[in-house]
Amino acid sequence: MSTIAEEIAYRTEIIFSKTALSISIDEPSPSILKHREAVQALGPRNFEASTCIDEKWFHDNVPCRLNCPAGTNARGYVTAIAEGRYQEAYLIARTPNPFVATCGKVCGAPCESACQRGKVDEPITIRALKDFAVSQNKLSHEELYSWLRERMGKITLGRSRKSNKIPRIAVVGAGPAGLTAAHDLALMGYNVSVYESDSNPGGMPEKSLPMYRLDREAVKKDVDGVVALRGVELTTNMKCGRDFTIDQLQEKFDGVVIAVGLAKGRMVPVPGIEQEGVLSGLDFLKDVAAGHGVPMGKQAVIIGGGCTETRGETLCKIVQGGKGIILGGGCVATDVARALVRTNKCREIHLVCLEAAKGSRPDNPKEEMPAWITDVVEGMEEGIVFNTSWGPKRVIGENGKVKGLEVIKVKNVYDEQGRFNPSYIPGTERIIKASNILLAVGQSPDMSFMDGSAGFELDQRKLIKIDPQTLSTSKPGVFACGDILRPGLIINAVASGQFAAQSIHQHLGGTGTLGFAEKGPMESIPVDRRFERFLPRLKKKRMLPDVMPAKKRLEGWQAQEYTYSEYTAKEQGERCLNCNVSPVILPKANCVLCGGCVDVCPTKTISMTYFQKADLDSTVDSNLDSHGLYAGLVHDEEKCIHCGLCGLRCPVDAISMIKFEEMQ
Repeated sequence: MSTIAEEIAYRTEIIFSKTALSISIDEPSPSILKHREAVQALGPRNFEASTCIDEKWFHDNVPCRLNCPAGTNARGYVTAIAEGRYQEAYLIARTPNPFVATCGKVCGAPCESACQRGKVDEPITIRALKDFAVSQNKLSHEELYSWLRERMGKITLGRSRKSNKIPRIAVVGAGPAGLTAAHDLALMGYNVSVYESDSNPGGMPEKSLPMYRLDREAVKKDVDGVVALRGVELTTNMKCGRDFTIDQLQEKFDGVVIAVGLAKGRMVPVPGIEQEGVLSGLDFLKDVAAGHGVPMGKQAVIIGGGCTETRGETLCKIVQGGKGIILGGGCVATDVARALVRTNKCREIHLVCLEAAKGSRPDNPKEEMPAWITDVVEGMEEGIVFNTSWGPKRVIGENGKVKGLEVIKVKNVYDEQGRFNPSYIPGTERIIKASNILLAVGQSPDMSFMDGSAGFELDQRKLIKIDPQTLSTSKPGVFACGDILRPGLIINAVASGQFAAQSIHQHLGGTGTLGFAEKGPMESIPVDRRFERFLPRLKKKRMLPDVMPAKKRLEGWQAQEYTYSEYTAKEQGERCLNCNVSPVILPKANCVLCGGCVDVCPTKTISMTYFQKADLDSTVDSNLDSHGLYAGLVHDEEKCIHCGLCGLRCPVDAISMIKFEEMQ
């Protein structure tokens, strides 16, 4: 099967070697008659012939933006980098997201999984380009907020129920969700007090992500940016449920936002798990981040699972065997394993996970380990042994101390109904020797923040019950956001904080929104000779940022990934297909139904279709009579890669490449 790139090269030859052939509808060729019969057999349909470019069109055609939970205009900053407008790129990336520096380093990048370039070869490196944009910022906090305020929507503050002054909001938790809520509320004009139980704000990125992945300067940069905002007051070392209660906050403030995150590691019901030497992987990461020493033997096994792979890469290699154990196949598990390597305390580290190796189950990717492929590859380079498709059966101990883990081969992780329900292959048991077993199977909340407060309703998971439409809890004026509601990526926490801020604003009677993630009205700009610019960008290959060699990585905790150089950033930005440039079959165009556009389209996006007047929607010209079949072109925008071949091929200019841009 040919690749999209090879198909485009072939179609290019068609453009310059064939001439237009008009098709007579009165005397159709046998192939057209056959096509007509096939179409008629499909039964009644309704074709949308509207040429209105609206928000829905933009959603469908710029999916990287739609897939960002926080509404970041990824295409906008990628294009700006490609054109050398670096400061503008930063402002576009930063506008809806106060944790832009952190996300530039470690975002799971759901935008990349939706990237249209992935239809051709591989997605744009959107996350790494965000990191480059952050490195190019020259603005002070004051200049940034002055710029943001000029672009805010019109806001009318709600009224305080405690006094005649500006309403005061309390935020419990200074992680991405809580600080984003504080950021948005302060920009609207509210006074916000943030309470953090730890000595350092920043939440789980600060407390648990290994420094080789996330330079703490990135987190500090984001936190400092929020705290610098007028109206935000941060207090650290103040734990809710110990130093104050939610009920006490309700007495002093007009609204409360709970953003405490998931601070505890989960355990699994494996026989023998209570023995000495079994540790929480999350607690281990937090101790390492805090610089504490952790007692550890020479052999460790890690058990766990975690986030969803979103970068579209595959690995078809399985590594098995060995002695120190980590249970799990997700990002937390690989973080624990790779952090453990850097402590130089274990000479042998095993990661055990239920799922199969990446790329080994193309028939059912859900059965494959969810960790990022870059973590797996780099972990292998660092000497970690990956035991995929193995499940824990029991912990082997002696005198109450861990000696190993008995594992059994996994048949399937999910049952026929798609539910998590692992099944195993009898007789495949084996033992991996270990001094320690670390559990990295997920996180759970520390519900002690509710101590001393009454009136909270809990859901079936024993977590805070919230209204999904508003994020309000059962206590009036108290809202919740972030991982305490549903574990997710950092960018999901940012989006949750945005939602909570807007909800509490409306709860107090406020009107208007910041409008940072909203799309503006569209303007259309004709684009000339689109295809000539498409070919050079087609040849550019996806290139992730360079990382330190494995030997150097293991010498310390310094950030292992380098930021793009200006040259590489521009090259990677230029790979963007510019999905806002799309072919438009103009109404009442002088199309001669030659089929040239159908011939040259590399993704078979355009087809010639026959239909009755009843098949058309109401936007089609009502002057059409009701006799006979009509012929026309149908453009499937989902498949389109915006190359412009169709417009270049059209002999009568019935197809035009139009750029649709938001007006500022």
